Amino acid sequence: MKPQQITLFSASAGSGKTYTLTIEYIKMALSEVETKGYFRRILAVTFTIKAAEEMRQRILQFLAGMADYPTFTYTSSAEQSKVLAILDKVQSELAEDGIHLTKEQLAERAGTTLQQILQDYGLFSVMTIDSFVQRLSASFIDELNLPSQYEVVLDSNGLIHELINRLLDQVNSTGDAELSELILSFANQEIAEGRNWNRMRDSLHGFLKISLEEKFLAIEPNLSLFQVSDFLRLEDQLRSLLQQMLQEVKGAAESFIRIIDSLGLPDAFYYYGGTGPVGNMRSFLRNPEIADKAYANFKKAIEANMWTSAKATGADKAIIEQHAAELGDLGSQFIDLQSLYVKRYRFLHWVLKDLKKLALLNLIQREMRVYQQENSAIPISEFSKRVYEVISQDPIPFIYEKLGDRYFHIFIDEFQDTSILQWKNFMPLVENATSVGKRSLLVGDAKQSIYKFRGGEVSLIASLATQDVSLVSNHFVKDSLDEQRFDYLLNQIGPKALNDNYRSATEIVEFNNRFYHSLVENESVLALCPLIEPLYGANLKQNPKVASSDFNGKVDLIVYHKSQENFGFTEPENEFMFEQVMNLIRHNRHIGFRYADIAILARKNKHARYLALRLKEEGIPVISSDSLLVHYSPVVGFILSFLALKEHPKESLYLYEVIYQYAEMKGQEVSALDLTYLEELAGDAFEKAEQYFLSKGMEVPAFSDLLRWVYDVVAAFDLLIDSTGQEYVWKFLDILNEYVLLKDKLVAGFLLHFNLNRNSYCITSSNQADAVTISSIHKSKGLEYPVVILPFVNWTFQADSEKIWYEMGEEESEDLGMGEIARLKHIYGRVTSSEVLAFPTLALQTKKEKEAIFLDALNMLYVATTRPKQSLHLLLTVPEPDMHTKTISTYTNSVGRLVYDYAQTLSESTELPLYLKTETDWKTAYFTFSNESVIPSLTHDVTFDLEKKVQIRLGGVNAPVSLRVNSAKSDLYTSASKKREIGNQLHDLLAQLPDMEAWSQVRAKSKVDVSSLDALFESQQVRDFFVKDILAFKEVDLLCPDGKIIRPDRVNKIGEALQVIDFKTGKQKPEHQGQIQRYKQTLVEMGYQVTQGVLIYIETKELVYV
Repeated sequence: MKPQQITLFSASAGSGKTYTLTIEYIKMALSEVETKGYFRRILAVTFTIKAAEEMRQRILQFLAGMADYPTFTYTSSAEQSKVLAILDKVQSELAEDGIHLTKEQLAERAGTTLQQILQDYGLFSVMTIDSFVQRLSASFIDELNLPSQYEVVLDSNGLIHELINRLLDQVNSTGDAELSELILSFANQEIAEGRNWNRMRDSLHGFLKISLEEKFLAIEPNLSLFQVSDFLRLEDQLRSLLQQMLQEVKGAAESFIRIIDSLGLPDAFYYYGGTGPVGNMRSFLRNPEIADKAYANFKKAIEANMWTSAKATGADKAIIEQHAAELGDLGSQFIDLQSLYVKRYRFLHWVLKDLKKLALLNLIQREMRVYQQENSAIPISEFSKRVYEVISQDPIPFIYEKLGDRYFHIFIDEFQDTSILQWKNFMPLVENATSVGKRSLLVGDAKQSIYKFRGGEVSLIASLATQDVSLVSNHFVKDSLDEQRFDYLLNQIGPKALNDNYRSATEIVEFNNRFYHSLVENESVLALCPLIEPLYGANLKQNPKVASSDFNGKVDLIVYHKSQENFGFTEPENEFMFEQVMNLIRHNRHIGFRYADIAILARKNKHARYLALRLKEEGIPVISSDSLLVHYSPVVGFILSFLALKEHPKESLYLYEVIYQYAEMKGQEVSALDLTYLEELAGDAFEKAEQYFLSKGMEVPAFSDLLRWVYDVVAAFDLLIDSTGQEYVWKFLDILNEYVLLKDKLVAGFLLHFNLNRNSYCITSSNQADAVTISSIHKSKGLEYPVVILPFVNWTFQADSEKIWYEMGEEESEDLGMGEIARLKHIYGRVTSSEVLAFPTLALQTKKEKEAIFLDALNMLYVATTRPKQSLHLLLTVPEPDMHTKTISTYTNSVGRLVYDYAQTLSESTELPLYLKTETDWKTAYFTFSNESVIPSLTHDVTFDLEKKVQIRLGGVNAPVSLRVNSAKSDLYTSASKKREIGNQLHDLLAQLPDMEAWSQVRAKSKVDVSSLDALFESQQVRDFFVKDILAFKEVDLLCPDGKIIRPDRVNKIGEALQVIDFKTGKQKPEHQGQIQRYKQTLVEMGYQVTQGVLIYIETKELVYV
């Protein structure tokens, strides 16, 4: 039997995946000995920085423990048994591979490896996939056509915003008619589909963002063949073709009706009257459209040659029957033409609807390429594609030569979330490792694949696990190198399963085992997605490893039977969910759980926000994704409002925002007297704010520059005095500093940048806070909680607004040729579009996407139900028969229906426990899947917080700004740090001073004591460096040949030569002269003549010429 060189671990939830990965890594690292460390031969990648960091820490921790054997000098007695277990496991598994080592030898190798890793930490290749791709990119600069110095664009929102601005600027500056037409068409279509005109830019932004998705990168080569004019020309062709088809059908209908009208008889005299042939024809001519209609009565009339109704008698009937042959011919022509054209007509009409959107995508890609060339900036989403184009064709030795490392072992974590393109980039490396007899490792769980929207391809892990290549065959070109590599690697896979659950109580594990197994045996479920059987049928059952003596568990289900009765609530379902969530929180608190032990997981963000808001109103402490956002803080809101007011000083709206934000921040209300006072104040809105706060005893600082002013506002209003808002302010200041460093100091620019990215700026959750966690299911993946409440278990697995890129074959693209260049091969459309179902290849793509949507919905439920350790509470809604048919249909196609059906097969519902009773007489059902009451058996770390008060205080005009931090132990900032802070501010004043004429103005605005600078300027030599009109530039980044960046404080131009000046606040040091020499040398290499360099020491007033 052939050895399996690639191990595929199916790691179910709670199975100790990280532990297994760490052990496997250590086994590999200790299996062989190299002078510089065999760990350099291992590449381990995962998807998140947090996961990579956790794995690095585990590896180092395990190695340190093993190296401490047998004396255990640095290992606690509690940890010694764990270390011995690790040693035993590594020793026995290495022996299975024919590597026999004693524990002492393993300890020695572990110590050596640990030392080697710490000495060459940069070669410790445990990283994210993005980091590895970046490393590859840096090694293939020439091959990837990258500039020697390029910027990786991580801010996709900012990039799309910039590209939209560039397009709109073209419209405004050149009046580009084609571009204007595309944008106007997009706006009209959005309005036609019911979207808000005021959010048109957001809609455009959201649509164009798909140009950064991995799937689009495969489409783009075909789109890039065409110009905007090609799309507009194709639009005209399609309109003409559609009109031609419609005119033929319309011609038959008009001829038919002319005969009818010429007879002058009532329509009721004809067969079936208004619902028969005449009614059908008139209806068609009122709204000419080729549609897939039955025309049952019309067809009966033609077949039976029956054209009159019972109302037509005698002569009238005879007149009609005289024209029966003509009517039959025209009717047959009408029906036949409809049948002939309907498939093509509907499809081309569907293509035409979004054709200009494709032109916009084409245009944004062209604009992006121009942007990349102008700014040497490449979006991170594009690197994988560029790397693939190189790595898929080049020989492995060349790749490793460029990398500088040769990897013998490849570890990929969270493999179920790997995209096809990412796997294609790893295949050459894995293939090479396998071909030389080295082992690689893939770890994942297809049941936890919930990142389909990010490009994760669950069929990839399913194909490898089941050895079924057909599951991914559509992703590989037949007989291509990629397909050959995949087939080779497929035969090297040795599947293993981690079936032990170390997280959850037995009751929770057993519930999940039984429930998901019931789905595998459900034919109607299997019909929805064939992957259910291989993914949930194999390796589903877990073995509970938590002993009942450690802790027990409980699973229950609360069902709301929703009817037309609303109990006085606008949204009765929301109210029911909130009331029961409150009851469950109170109950779990009553039996001994803390708030911090409880997590509420929601599928939709709107439900999470709703519950967070209601719970906060009830005084329940919560930590939610929204509450961690920086802009969520009233303190940050106050700063942002003040910045907006500074940028728009005449806008009263911003004035009132500032006043109300300040009141909220202080826990106060704005009184009627305050509002009256504001109205009576003179001046613009900003001046009113200055007067208002002055009346409150606070002086609004004068504006110097963006960064300094924000710091001054923080100081003047004592915004760090409240410990609950400190972390938000520090994070905000970090964002501001980064923006000023990388972008500019413009208030408007920063506000725009912050608003574009506001939903990505958040603080880190404190593990010490005793608060209920409210999270999305996506963000809960990989986490565990003692108690999980899962409300709104009603998400649908029915396709709705999802769109995919349809790949069109010869038949579909027959009429989509663009001149002599090529045909349009892809179209972006909704999965629910009926127009594609008439084409087998497109119908198959629709079917696969609907199957993927179902699997994604079910996997979401699996992730949620495997988070709890002790208690799982499920809440869902079942509509009564009197509800709207759409509501019932949505429920029928939801995971909630699967859960409810399963509960009903086990037992009848029981009476609600007393703690779930409410004042509202909801119609409810209650199911419990375990009989025992939960007994909390959890230990919590006891932490002691130092009392910390942080304040930035602004003194008088001549007083320095000081940052003072008071804690329960000691003052954390010494007088030395204050002195450095003042020195830095004086340095900045000098560096920004254009000339001596501006000194009086700068001096007046300064908030620090500038007497030392006044003394410095008494020297004529110093003043000569600030003569008007000699300044060339100040504080400008200069790129050195070695890639480093320097920034001289001031460069003057004296005649044709440059003079370099640097200001120093401390004592003279030898390296200062070396620094100024480097400045001079860089300028000389740039082609400038440099006369001298000067060091000016502010405190000692010394001048040193270099």
